[in-house]
Amino acid sequence: MSRSGYYVWKKRAPSARAIAYKENIVHVKEAFKDSKGRYGSPRIFTDLKAKKISISKNTVAKIMKE
Repeated sequence: MSRSGYYVWKKRAPSARAIAYKENIVHVKEAFKDSKGRYGSPRIFTDLKAKKISISKNTVAKIMKE
């Protein structure tokens, strides 16, 4: 990779997908905190779905695993 290409990539703004993923992390953390750390990914998923937050069950599991 060229030096100039690296710095162009580094200065690039985050993609819409990356921004949405960070928002989902915040939603999952809030839901887990609200459950006092008792809920697993299936219950967190149902809570977020009830709040009309569009997120996949597998994404919730992946975020909680991280």
